[in-house]
Order: sequence, then C-alpha cells, then structure tokens
Amino acid sequence: LAADLCEQLRLILEPSLAARLKGDYRTGKRINMKKVIPYIASSFKKDKIWLRRTKPSKRQFNILVGIDDSKSMAENDTGRMALEALTLITSALTKLDVGQIAVVSFGKNIEPLHHFNQPFTTEQSGPQILSQFKFDQQETNLATFLETSITMLNVAKEEHAISNTNTNTTCQQLIFIVSDGRVLEKDTQKVKHWIREAEDRNQLIVFIIIDNAKSSIFDVKVYNVIDGKMQFTPYMDKFPFVYYIVVRNIETIPITLADALRQWFEMMSQTNN
Repeated sequence: LAADLCEQLRLILEPSLAARLKGDYRTGKRINMKKVIPYIASSFKKDKIWLRRTKPSKRQFNILVGIDDSKSMAENDTGRMALEALTLITSALTKLDVGQIAVVSFGKNIEPLHHFNQPFTTEQSGPQILSQFKFDQQETNLATFLETSITMLNVAKEEHAISNTNTNTTCQQLIFIVSDGRVLEKDTQKVKHWIREAEDRNQLIVFIIIDNAKSSIFDVKVYNVIDGKMQFTPYMDKFPFVYYIVVRNIETIPITLADALRQWFEMMSQTNN
C-alpha cells in the first residue's frame, strides 16, 4: 500500500528544486571532467565544459501529520486504523523523499512527536512515534492543534528561506489530520479562524476521517434551537474542512487521498493562472 500511495503522490507532488547538474554551458557550478580533454585539444575553443542545475528533480515539501489521541478514537474502534494510516502515509512520503515530515498528536494536550528538522526514518522514527499513542485523552482541542501546526509550518518556511537564499524555490506545505472526525464540540469559530489562516498561507489541510460502519460519522446528529424549537441536522453538514476523505478500509487511502490532493493542486494552478 505504501508503494501504491508513493506512486500516486509521485504524479501529484512535483519536484520544485533543481538538485542534479546537467548540460554543456560556458559558465556553471561544476566542471564536466569528460569535457576537459576535448577542451584542451581544441585549443580551448570547445569551452562548454560547465554543468548547471536547471531542471527540478527534488521535492521540497513540509508535511505535518496530526493524529487524534482522544478517547473517542478508542471508543469508536478507530485508533488502530489511525496508526495504520500514519504508518502508510509516512512510509510513502519517505519513499518519495518529499522533504521534511513532522508528526503531532492532539487531544487535550498537543504534543509534537517529530519535528521538521529531524530526519525521518521508517525503521527508527516510526516505532518511537507509534508508542506514544494511548487514545485516552478526555478532550480534543482541535483549534489549539491547528494553531500549533500552522506555527510549526511558518517556522519551517522561514528556515527554508534562510537556507535557500540563492534559489527561487518555494516550499509547499500540507497538513494531514487523521481522526474519527468528532472534533467540533467546542471552539468551532476558533477552528474556522485557523482554517482561514492556513488558506491565506497556502497551507493545504486534508482531513482523513477514520470511520466505523457500526458508529458512522454520517449517523451523528447535532441540534440547534431555532425559534424555540429543537432541530437536528447531520453533523457533517457543519464540518468546516473543505478537503476531507472518509475511510473505512485502509486500502482505499492511496486513491482517495491522491484524488483530494489532485483537486487542490488543480485549484491552486487555476488560481495562480
């Protein structure tokens, strides 16, 4: 599955940094040693002996994965699949060499488990991160999680700009949230504020809802009192995230996640044009 997701993402997450040296130029970064002898033999006339970085070949992304560590994940029997999704996503991103990866757990407390400036390896980082999840936190502070995540992305972007002052490359940024979706019991307006903040900063948020058919998110109702009367509406009608996918089988993640990302990048391309 990780290989399938990796191939799907390879078609969507395009390289933005020129890392390979190519070409035959009169000036450049490094001499092509194969051209030196012909250069001398031609009495220094065949002087296109330099290599340059011209075509993007390396991906530069900051991707943050947030995992809901609240008690409802255990109660709805979605915690195990959430960790499987975390493993699948990070394995695919590592295979693709997308750039920098961060992992954050959220519930009552917000805990960065892996920072952008740390190398991510499936063999070492993965087991250490997975062991931190207990799915026993009594609250889900989604607004605080979004604020923390956006701050981490802003810092990573600033560090990227400082370390790449000689290039015009930009570092694209994504947030994947893996949860059972039951996260809007309070602070809904704050959540919407931070969603707008991410949009303003061109930070894509994709919400991956891990669903259980026995207690589906689509069966949840919320009530409002309008003109003194109680009215029930589907919970998902008020879900504030534009890009979300609902997963009941881990095997559907590669295609559904790729589709959501493809739609966003197409929209961004149209906006830029």
